[in-house]
Amino acid sequence: MNHFLYLNNEIFKAIHLPEAVTVPGETHLAVFSFYGMKAEPLVDLHTGLVTGHEFLSMLPVGVCSETFFRYQSGTSLAELFLLQLMLSEGLTAGLRFFNLPVRVLLNSPMCDVLSAQPLTDVVVEIQDPEILPTFTPLQCDHLRKNLDGFRRAGARIYVDDVTPSLMQSLAGMSLQLSGLKVSRQEFQPLCTSPRALSTLNVSPHVHSPDEFRFVAEGIETPEQRLLAILAGYTHGQGWLWPAKIWQFAGATA
Repeated sequence: MNHFLYLNNEIFKAIHLPEAVTVPGETHLAVFSFYGMKAEPLVDLHTGLVTGHEFLSMLPVGVCSETFFRYQSGTSLAELFLLQLMLSEGLTAGLRFFNLPVRVLLNSPMCDVLSAQPLTDVVVEIQDPEILPTFTPLQCDHLRKNLDGFRRAGARIYVDDVTPSLMQSLAGMSLQLSGLKVSRQEFQPLCTSPRALSTLNVSPHVHSPDEFRFVAEGIETPEQRLLAILAGYTHGQGWLWPAKIWQFAGATA
């Protein structure tokens, strides 16, 4: 059964960022670049309960998502955040996860607009954290202040695609994180190499006194779920738990 999300001019107007907060010359979101949206479940590995969903854009067949999003402007990605936030309202229970790149999270005027939204059930994922270890102290300060704005609006902050070496760097950045996610590319070696299991065991030095979550992405079988538990992960995401899919329809802009 197909599910549809209907787009109209009012939605486009609502997500259109004012020029005062955009970078001169940057393009706005081209909604017709996407044909839909999916919500991938985030599952508590110990209880099996779905605790949230990550909302992702669906691209035409043959389009490489990493390349596509790398060349999108910060303006368009901030507007995509607003679009997904609006469209996902009421579609799922639990937390809603959305990606934002570092270039948006360093833009204070843009972050002020985004964090003006009600974000009590929202998780902001830093989607390209590999650049964080190169930050100057001033950049770190800007990032912390902007993330504080999201937290004041009710959001939690996760870091996506974490590697073992990045865990060490994050420990000294004082970002007040609520979770870390290890990508499928990092997690899958656990399933074939006992030696790899020890390299991706959750590092105790990044634990938080609050309910900090360590998420393993790319779980495809019950056996891989068990390996994730043994490695210290609290939550999982992957093909073992099918995504919900909505196609866009009725676009008029």
